[in-house]
Amino acid sequence: MQARTVSEQTAESASPVATYTKAWPQISTVEWQRAEPPADVASLERLCVDQELTTTEIVEPNAYYGIADIIKRWAGTLRERPLMIALPHGVEYASAKFFTHHELVPVVASYCPDTAQPYRDMPISRLWYMASPYVHVVTMAERHDDSERHGSIFFPQHSTTVQIVEYDVADTIGQLHALPARYHPITVCMYCVDVQRDMHHAYLNAGFEVVSCGHTYDPLFLYRLHRICLPHRFAIHHDFGSAVAFSIRSGCHLVLIAGETRWSTASGVGEIKVLADGDRRLAPEQHALRELARKPYTDQLAWANHVLGSRFLRTPVETAAMVRRAERLDRVGVFAERGLTGRRNPLTIPTMYRRAMRRVVPASVKRPLRPVVARLRVDGSG
Repeated sequence: MQARTVSEQTAESASPVATYTKAWPQISTVEWQRAEPPADVASLERLCVDQELTTTEIVEPNAYYGIADIIKRWAGTLRERPLMIALPHGVEYASAKFFTHHELVPVVASYCPDTAQPYRDMPISRLWYMASPYVHVVTMAERHDDSERHGSIFFPQHSTTVQIVEYDVADTIGQLHALPARYHPITVCMYCVDVQRDMHHAYLNAGFEVVSCGHTYDPLFLYRLHRICLPHRFAIHHDFGSAVAFSIRSGCHLVLIAGETRWSTASGVGEIKVLADGDRRLAPEQHALRELARKPYTDQLAWANHVLGSRFLRTPVETAAMVRRAERLDRVGVFAERGLTGRRNPLTIPTMYRRAMRRVVPASVKRPLRPVVARLRVDGSG
């Protein structure tokens, strides 16, 4: 079988990590060891076993992959206190958004102005730009970036708890085996849901090592992802996803192989039941991915820094001030920040009281009022 790579260039001359002041937080050796990838199949399956979410976060996705904890650790603020900023838990797409309408906390964050248009079209009160938590992880792990890179890490497109991915696994394995020697050995990094679906066995049986970053609720998820990437020279992908930017930011050169993915909805992780077929197509992103794979690593890194908001990386002191400001706005923020979003009404109810009303007002009363409230946020004075 002929290998179908798009890019052949290497990354020896490019550095994936900027030089930061040593006063900034660093991951200790003990913590780095805790983020060690699974060493065998049994530990892989234990790492990915399903679990319940236990969190103090008001915005549930803030607890995914430990993203809120990463920001609070960087800022030196109390991890027990919920973050009053809604964080996208991955790379934002120009055609999609992580929050349809979020007023549980006073601030919605975005990492890239180019992909923030869906948020700017929403009548939210505040939109703040900041660096992705993954940028913070890479920065805090700077002193551990001393691995000699070789081979590749492959990120197959992954399922979620609500969507099941389907692709030709045998063809994908054939393409991986057919890659030139410089791309080997190849390790496969699988998402927890697909490990639960036993998809890792096909790669194990084909002779590949399989690792995982752990469960979605694992606070070490992104630390483990960075550690998985560090020893590898290339990151192989066959579809667009957050791991493309993450792996590039961790120093891996993007390589693209062919692949067609289809999506089905699922009733849950434990017992998979396909309810309906449907494609999830990201045509602009797929086209951009093909173009990106043809570029040298320096250009790929510039793209990853752009979409992950590296230029919005603040010092710990500045981040702590931002976190505290969001906490104050939760209590007393009655004025929206106009001009960044579709909201024209300058007044807003502090989110602390919005959450209180959600708890005490019956759903039968709230439901017919939602269209009225939505109009007031944009045009009215409520």
